[in-house]
Amino acid sequence: MAIKKWDKNLRPREKAINNGIESLSDYELLALILRCGNKEKDAIELSKEILQKCAGLSNLLDMSLSQLMKIEGIGKATACQIRCCLEMAKRKNYEQVINCDVLKTPEKIISWLKTAIGSKDQEFFVIIYLNIRNQVIYNEVIKTLLNLKLSRFISIFLFFYLQM
Repeated sequence: MAIKKWDKNLRPREKAINNGIESLSDYELLALILRCGNKEKDAIELSKEILQKCAGLSNLLDMSLSQLMKIEGIGKATACQIRCCLEMAKRKNYEQVINCDVLKTPEKIISWLKTAIGSKDQEFFVIIYLNIRNQVIYNEVIKTLLNLKLSRFISIFLFFYLQM
């Protein structure tokens, strides 16, 4: 049955408006992003199926655009919307960590790293420069292929050494 024919209190959009976005289940959140289903399934049924195939929201959000587009029911536009939602969340978390007063604890840095590189299956070289008050003054995340070229590391080090 089409979602439009559902009781208004059960529709994901109305539920979000009346009870808050946090009241939605994972499949309801995905259904709002999908906006519509296909000929056989409404957005709710389709989102349940997608999450089941991906073994959960976390796996879905770790997928690349091309991986998302391989899932039946997700085209280019929807894949972009899903990746954009994730990117906005990452940027928000990044701003919170960068704008916090200090990064005094390893836990704060780990929180930032989870935002910056997440659960990628690739090696990264991360540089975080802090001032005397442990505030971030510069950071760079460099994707590496098994090893970082020493010349790149030296050039980054020299750049900041000469800035002092």
